[in-house]
Amino acid sequence: MQGKTLVSVSLIFFLVISPGDGLSVPDNRVRSRRWNGGYKTASKRLADIPKKKKIHLDLVANGIVKTLEKKRQETLQHVLSKAIIWKLFMNEYPSLEIEFDIKDPDYLPDVVDVSNGEDIAFWGEAGRMKVHKAVDLMQRYPDAHIVHIRWGMNITNISQPLEAHLQAKLESGELDLSKRTGRFTFCSLPLDVWRFIDDETGVISVEKEDLEWKELSFPQ
Repeated sequence: MQGKTLVSVSLIFFLVISPGDGLSVPDNRVRSRRWNGGYKTASKRLADIPKKKKIHLDLVANGIVKTLEKKRQETLQHVLSKAIIWKLFMNEYPSLEIEFDIKDPDYLPDVVDVSNGEDIAFWGEAGRMKVHKAVDLMQRYPDAHIVHIRWGMNITNISQPLEAHLQAKLESGELDLSKRTGRFTFCSLPLDVWRFIDDETGVISVEKEDLEWKELSFPQ
């Protein structure tokens, strides 16, 4: 009986002791991140969207809203660059669409004019494009204005690979572009493409004069 009383008193004594009493009491609790002050509100800034995240963005140009999907592992720059091409050329080509399937057997355009069916008037490419694809497009759509836009690169570094390839192929007679009438334009964007997009409204605020451009030149 006496032993049971001692155990009860010991338990009561242990429960009322707190760290403020100056006594050392082991604390084996696993505290949550919120408990430790690590809880953070999700950022709404475009610059903070991780590459691995899939998200839909409502972007606005000249009062028109376009919903774009950023796929997992797709860079935000790629998505926003497509929207910038759309914004910059929508007045010249009112029927521009982003990633619209025109039934090309090999390629899905980033931005394309769909007003004349198979007669493509505009083709926009955002990001890396191999020279062989560029040549294919030039031959396949000889009247199309092709715009190739990249971010974080000097305009000369964007244009030089295709210019050098065309120079060699045309001089050797391996390539004939005599039927081509459309322009081919290069554009350089800053690495932080999102600077042109309002984080809250999605409004695209960029004009052609804000960017660096170059027309493709090659011997006829």
